[in-house]
Amino acid sequence: MQTKLIEIPFEKWPQLRNLYQHNKNRAISYNTIQTFIDWAKKDPNLPLKIYTPSREWEVDGTYVAAAPMIKQIFCNTLKDDYNILLTALNCFDNSHMVGGTPEHLMPAVEQHFLDSGLTKDQIMPTGTCWHHITREEALKFDTE
Repeated sequence: MQTKLIEIPFEKWPQLRNLYQHNKNRAISYNTIQTFIDWAKKDPNLPLKIYTPSREWEVDGTYVAAAPMIKQIFCNTLKDDYNILLTALNCFDNSHMVGGTPEHLMPAVEQHFLDSGLTKDQIMPTGTCWHHITREEALKFDTE
């Protein structure tokens, strides 16, 4: 990993988590960060880390959480511009799966893998991509 990233200390993880508490379109991050907190409390020896490329993470919420024991990273930002998040992702090689990715971040995640040297054909999204719709849109579904 390059040295562009700043490690967010464990005692500040709840502050980062709380930035996502009332952001429905980015709510997955609240749960992801809480899971990291719970894991770290259960086993302080787990190599969990949360990094940011931004000294303003307390406002913009930009982070990459690394769980090397499962070769996964998780990320999000409250910014509408994903360039700083892409910079953070590019500090990791393409051997890490990017997990729990909200749909609005898919272009940044795909670009990360392209920047790491993969071709579009080699990028194989698997698992879950979170999509959000408004309550009004959801009520239009026919469940019968």
